[in-house]
Amino acid sequence: MKSALHPTVNKSITVVDYINEFGVKLDGNGHLRVRPFARCPACGSEMHTKGEANPTVDGVFSHQPNVNQFCPLKASAGQSYINLPPVDEDPNRAKALRDSFINNWKFHYGLMKGHLTVLSIFDFINLIKFADNKRIWSYRHVEEAQLPYIFLALKEFPPVKSKGKYIRRDWVRFWFDSRVRSLDDLWIETNGDWLMIKATYANPRSGGLPTHKQLKDIEIIQPDLGFLNTEEPKLADFVLKEMEKAFGV
Repeated sequence: MKSALHPTVNKSITVVDYINEFGVKLDGNGHLRVRPFARCPACGSEMHTKGEANPTVDGVFSHQPNVNQFCPLKASAGQSYINLPPVDEDPNRAKALRDSFINNWKFHYGLMKGHLTVLSIFDFINLIKFADNKRIWSYRHVEEAQLPYIFLALKEFPPVKSKGKYIRRDWVRFWFDSRVRSLDDLWIETNGDWLMIKATYANPRSGGLPTHKQLKDIEIIQPDLGFLNTEEPKLADFVLKEMEKAFGV
């Protein structure tokens, strides 16, 4: 992959960045330089560099060989993070959260679309219905600004065609960083400093879900939790009409 997590700081780093900070693989005497390992943002395991001879073009990070730790980037499908239903529910708070999300839906849709380039309003509507079914509004510690990121992590986003032409050719999946294995971990394990990983896959020629063999690249996303205070996105009339039909807004 082109990017990994910095060895000690939760930020994205390329092989060129890594070399600039920690030096090339061999020192001036031809000895192997001791360098800290970059980290996989999806599983937290150590990663080494490849392609340092021409890092701008060929530089990638790779998992250490013979490591059996589970990594979702190596799996054939994403994970929904809905391992357990919410507990200690507050129905009034859940209703207020959902009402606020629906009231601010243009902001949420706009943020998600920004990370995907193409996002069907029908996918967005179905994700709201999925959240209703799984009672995602009822997780006691969830904040509204976290919801579009949670929604991104709940769905596979396959390539999209319009009038016979691709408007998004690649398959996209999102994960939270390696500390998060369920939605509760967003608040229990991360102290609010979580990251997201956007993984881009080539569309398998034989059909079906992509695997690690089709992984093209990842992007580490620093969540913007202040997006509700920005200017409201301008959306197409068709999008507005579909949301009005679905939720009366």
